[in-house]
This record gives sequence, C-alpha cells and structure tokens, in this order.
Amino acid sequence: MLTVTEAARIHLAQVLDNANASADAAVRFVAEDDTIKPTLDSIRSGDVRFEYAGKTILALDEQMALTLVDHILDVDDDSNRPQLLLLQA
Repeated sequence: MLTVTEAARIHLAQVLDNANASADAAVRFVAEDDTIKPTLDSIRSGDVRFEYAGKTILALDEQMALTLVDHILDVDDDSNRPQLLLLQA
C-alpha cells in the first residue's frame, strides 16, 4: 500500500483548503501520458482513502492503489513552492 508521510498529508490538506474544495472532494492521482498526476476529484465508492484531521485528503481507485504499492508520497519543501514527491520504497 502507498505510504503517505505526515508532511504529504498536511500539504494535501492545504491544497484542498486553498482550492476551497467541497467536503466530498479529495486529491486523486490519475495516469496521463505515462505520468501520474494529482487532480481534484470527488471521492468515489470503492476508493482507497487517506485522511488527515478526519478528512479524506487523497483518494485512489483500485488500479492506482495497486500501481502505487511500495511507494511513498512525500513533500519536497526545500523550495518556495512545495512539491509532492512519489518515491519507490
């Protein structure tokens, strides 16, 4: 299963707050042109969910959850604009 660091959870919660996302929205990873990209989307039945402070901040469909097994989601906050990092465990 994907491991999501505390820093990544906080970052995703901030992304949702800054986007004024609805309560049923979360960040979702989608495959696009051989790249995995984050997007805002509705939480769906059957999603693997990751929470922070009682709110779902990341939702993965079954296929993406399988793709990201043995990965770590972290944040590179060394720059002025923090970036998500998806690392092989």
